[in-house]
Amino acid sequence: MRIEISKVNKYFGKLHVLRDLDLTIEAGEKLVIIGPSGCGKSTLLFCLNGLEPIDSGDIVVGETSIVKCNRKVLRKTRQKFGIVFQQFNLFPHYTALENVELALKVVLKIDPKMARERAVDVLTKVGLSDKMGNYPSQLSGGQQQRVAIARALVYEPEILLLDEITSALDPELSGEVLDVVENLAREKTITIVFVTHEIPFAQKIADRVIFIDNGNVVEQGPPNMLFCNPCQERTRQFLSKVTHQLNLKVG
Repeated sequence: MRIEISKVNKYFGKLHVLRDLDLTIEAGEKLVIIGPSGCGKSTLLFCLNGLEPIDSGDIVVGETSIVKCNRKVLRKTRQKFGIVFQQFNLFPHYTALENVELALKVVLKIDPKMARERAVDVLTKVGLSDKMGNYPSQLSGGQQQRVAIARALVYEPEILLLDEITSALDPELSGEVLDVVENLAREKTITIVFVTHEIPFAQKIADRVIFIDNGNVVEQGPPNMLFCNPCQERTRQFLSKVTHQLNLKVG
């Protein structure tokens, strides 16, 4: 499902977070967003499905403007999205399986048996078939984040938004989460928008990378081009700070 972002502005009080931002995300595209802290990356994700209202501009998902539509249409459009946050946000008193199936039963009113079947399928897909009966406290951070991914996938979304999902994990646990994302990226139909600092991973899975700074798109392009031969000086400055430990050649 195609997303058109046109002249979007977003303020938090006097802070101008997104500035006349224009961006098109094609259906099935794997888009990675990079940029310094506070540049508007996460805010952009939250605006894409209406979690944060914008102050001006427009966001069109498929044929629907989520800015101009009514609440009923917005709720229906949001069901096309899955979102995974930095923090796991699991219910501690529910098992992994119960966390994943809960929204299907409560929000979508799906038959409990069907909800359980879908939850089992998606937990198996993220490699947690042996952890379904475990509570969050009995899971590692990487396993908890995989439950959070499963919870987003159980809706069968067309668009998956991932907000720095490895930032709270050590490198070993990050790897198991990124493996799940890499497998998802092979699916041609799902659109993935991934905010991350995992530069080598972005090189591997992205169709396109955009660099955001000060609330707008500074540069964008295929990962090999943007990471190895960026055109903009601001992009080069940013990459030189985050990639010097990775032996990536930045032109």
